[in-house]
Amino acid sequence: MKFCIVGWCGHTHYIVEGLKKLPDFEVSGVASGETERSGQYILDILDRCELKFPVRPKLFDSWTAMLDEVKPDVISADGPYHLHGMECLEAAKRGIHVFSEKPITLDLKELSSIEQACAETGAVIVSMVGIRYDAAFWTAHRLVREGVIGKIKVIHTQKSYKLGTRPEFYKKRELYGGTIPWVGSHAIDWILWFTGSEFESVTAFHDSNDNFGNGTMEIAGECLFRLKNGVIATSSIEFLRPAGAPTHGDDRIRCAGSKGVLEVMEGKVHLITADSDRYIEPEEPPQSLFEDFIGGLRGTNPLPATTADTIALTRACLLARESADKHTTEYFK
Repeated sequence: MKFCIVGWCGHTHYIVEGLKKLPDFEVSGVASGETERSGQYILDILDRCELKFPVRPKLFDSWTAMLDEVKPDVISADGPYHLHGMECLEAAKRGIHVFSEKPITLDLKELSSIEQACAETGAVIVSMVGIRYDAAFWTAHRLVREGVIGKIKVIHTQKSYKLGTRPEFYKKRELYGGTIPWVGSHAIDWILWFTGSEFESVTAFHDSNDNFGNGTMEIAGECLFRLKNGVIATSSIEFLRPAGAPTHGDDRIRCAGSKGVLEVMEGKVHLITADSDRYIEPEEPPQSLFEDFIGGLRGTNPLPATTADTIALTRACLLARESADKHTTEYFK
């Protein structure tokens, strides 16, 4: 199975974690996906991560030329945010599977083209929804699927980050894509993952005032979703976590069901039912996200998410952003 790397801009540690546990995996080519710099910086990073390959990956100036020459089975699409869609589309047209940064595109029309290409060629696209593999979230999801809180009625999710100093492209919507799609994609993914339901509608808000000089970047957002199975879900998304906080992010989920409430907060799993109020020790998933992705392609384990899941998550992110832009409620077809 030949693998090529396109770009190194986002959650690339998922790739490194997986490659360290896949010694038989062939990295055949590397390209930056950018005009400003060569992919040599990616090779340098791989060297610093002490990743060893039987044959050193070939460096390409053009990532599309790499796809055509190497004809990889799989690529990672992790270039600048506004290029994810083009990278996913060109790979899908060629029947190449993609491990993509999320969201996989910033444009709804391009999303439809990616969906069609995958249907025609059988390409699988899974986005980097790595917080599913956090021990506390992994454990909470298992408990919900086992029915410990009964039928879910309400879900609230939270993504709070320190702002820090962000790259210049965060200041431009056409390059950054928006805080709801970038930060909120994790929180929206948890809603899909925990409920297993499709979305019906979304009403969202975001605000770029008081964003510490970061151009059009939204500093905060809120999303209200109605799901087709009746669940009411909200997502709180912001870059307002104080610099002095002990961790970069504060990720939370609260699921209220017919038999109890389950919460993840500060890496802990808290379960309250009619006869119990206790904390449950989080369990680590057996494999990493990238390992499960490759294993799913090889047929040795289920995929961590399907192409349909990835498309649904991206559509939800983009419709939520559209709702916030237009001050409307958007409905899913």
